Amino acid sequence: MDEVKREELAGLHRATVEAFVLRARRVAQHSLAADQKALLALAQGSMTLEFDHSTGKQFLTRPVPDEETTESAAARVRPILLNSEPVYWGKTLKALSYLGHGKPDFRDEAIRDLREIWKKVQPPAGKARAYYVQVQKEDAPKPTAATDNALGLAWFYGDVVHADLLRRAEGDAFGINERYRAAAMLVAIAMVSTIMTLNLIIKLRAEGILKLSEDVFTEDVVVSNLQERQETEVFMGDVGTPLPDGPLGGIPEGFEAFHPDKI
Repeated sequence: MDEVKREELAGLHRATVEAFVLRARRVAQHSLAADQKALLALAQGSMTLEFDHSTGKQFLTRPVPDEETTESAAARVRPILLNSEPVYWGKTLKALSYLGHGKPDFRDEAIRDLREIWKKVQPPAGKARAYYVQVQKEDAPKPTAATDNALGLAWFYGDVVHADLLRRAEGDAFGINERYRAAAMLVAIAMVSTIMTLNLIIKLRAEGILKLSEDVFTEDVVVSNLQERQETEVFMGDVGTPLPDGPLGGIPEGFEAFHPDKI
């Protein structure tokens, strides 16, 4: 490969990593990530098992955030989980490997470790991420079983992002509460993996291994000012007056300066 093509390819990989940084910073600034200990506990499927000695009954508690909070987090992390998106985690890790290859202090095993972590976020179809669930209906001859992965995706694509009836059908027997609990864990694991990948990128940049645009680390990625007050100029014109297409400045042709007395 000649030097020109090599640099073009490096440019494409840098663009992939920079796009990932912007999206990952948005994920990292979500409210679910504010308490990292709680996010990690959610990702690990933290639960409490209680035993009632008086009745012999057992009770399982799995704390999860409210559904709306998880929905917004799912929207932020979703492109990183789709291989059709430019910020897909697999593309990002491939780009990091290319940009770091052959450079002093670059450790390929760091990328390999991250790849294994990401593979656990998205296990193969039919495989569980952490657990299986079975339910037995009174009129059913045998229990219905599903993996946490299938239940989480049923919520993701059947209840929230799309109205995929086939996906939702996979979790119908379990109800939306069980689908949601599996999805909350999926979203949390994806967020943790995203932040870990972002932290590696920041480290590689600090070590001089990655040369990335400063802007992707400093520009705003979430709305922070809901009551912004801007100085502006307003002009009035009759309905149908052509909009100006020349340089801004002065009063556009066919318009006049706005004043409350003219209304």
